[in-house]
Amino acid sequence: QMVISSVLHARGFTSFQAMDGYEALDFMAENPVPNAVLLDVMMPGMSGYEVCQKLREDFPPDLPIIMISAMSTSEDIIK
Repeated sequence: QMVISSVLHARGFTSFQAMDGYEALDFMAENPVPNAVLLDVMMPGMSGYEVCQKLREDFPPDLPIIMISAMSTSEDIIK
């Protein structure tokens, strides 16, 4: 999380971080829609998949959501 934030900041982007899925959804509900969302698949409280599904229900369909993960099995990649 810190590495990605540092890389984005160094390239002139502003980023906001949430510690879990619930905090991410709260942030999204209380702030303007961002240009893109980066979601870790494995988050405490609510998985990145669950957050993604909720974002797809509540926000414009053209909101880019990029999933990141350390998981690397074929099943994980397909999911």
